[in-house]
Amino acid sequence: MSTATAADIQRTPMRELTIAEWHDLYGDYEGGHCELVRGQAIVTPTESIQNNRAIRRLMLLLDAALPDAWEPLTNTSVVIRHDPRPTIRVPDLVVLRSDLAGSQWRVLPAGVTLVAEAVSPSSVERDRVTKRAEYAAAGIPNYLLI
Repeated sequence: MSTATAADIQRTPMRELTIAEWHDLYGDYEGGHCELVRGQAIVTPTESIQNNRAIRRLMLLLDAALPDAWEPLTNTSVVIRHDPRPTIRVPDLVVLRSDLAGSQWRVLPAGVTLVAEAVSPSSVERDRVTKRAEYAAAGIPNYLLI
């Protein structure tokens, strides 16, 4: 797997990618989040310091409150849809079964009980409408907006 840059993503042909192709091309992308949305690689910027603080605080609270069977993590890829036109989201925070943590580079919705997104001015509609619908359709029972 190679490390992609923002320029690499912009040069990527606008053909639909499979999950494996997306992972091979962008699995180590370090310029923000690179999600796969309906087969297209989509780059979102890194979080603001304010949003990072909010997510860190939530993570600490959840880590202290959750039973050992569940674990809050950041930078975790969640497969929302396989085919057609696969979608992988990278929520700001994911609470998943502890037995899944560290076992793979992506998780399926069945092992996720909560996803949280820190809303920024540029992500209001995407977080409040698009992602809410995607997570619900995937069967993730809890969605928290900060």
